[in-house]
Amino acid sequence: MGFPADVIIWSFADRMEIHRLSLHKVSVQSLCFSPTENYLATLGGQDDNSLVIWDVSKGSAVCGTPAASDTAQCVKFFSETDFKLVTGGNYHVISWDFDLENKKLRSSPANLGQLKRVVTNVVADPEDKYVYCGTSTGARGERILAGAHLSPLSFVLRCLLHLLLFSLPSLSSLLSRPSLLLPPLPPHPLPSRCKPPPPAILPPPSSLLLPPVEHGPRAKVFCS
Repeated sequence: MGFPADVIIWSFADRMEIHRLSLHKVSVQSLCFSPTENYLATLGGQDDNSLVIWDVSKGSAVCGTPAASDTAQCVKFFSETDFKLVTGGNYHVISWDFDLENKKLRSSPANLGQLKRVVTNVVADPEDKYVYCGTSTGARGERILAGAHLSPLSFVLRCLLHLLLFSLPSLSSLLSRPSLLLPPLPPHPLPSRCKPPPPAILPPPSSLLLPPVEHGPRAKVFCS
């Protein structure tokens, strides 16, 4: 059966334990608070593989269900509602409706086509139109939550476009930080082989004149 794997909710201000949630076995793989923090979703590890929704104020389980037929890796609530969440794992992405009145979780598996990926993390966009999935292979995918279906090629191309658009503002703000600008280079003397040659030292003009010619004694001429 395995030993219990508890989830503990703490009060950061009081430095004390508020609730200890005990249902999972061996390990807890992932967890996530709802947008209002009224509910907590927990996902058991490989030996447990169950998805449980907890009432945070009461510290009690509302409902639970097996997360998938294969190992689930991550869970995330949608951005704007407490009653929708998504899980991802080995070769699957599943959207869940949290029915509080009937205390049930209803699944809607995503149509991944021929894509076979191990999804390790998921996140919904602020408008809850898309879910972005990170995988162990580095590939990324998305699923349109409004119900439209994409071919695998369109699936990947649309995702790459969104990633590019989302990364441009953050990249420009990052490059504008003064700490990232290169400082000016300090002045540095040129190496000796790059220095210009010294000017030629010419002798003074007087030294360029020929030395005076020394004349011997003049010969005497006799005429007869």
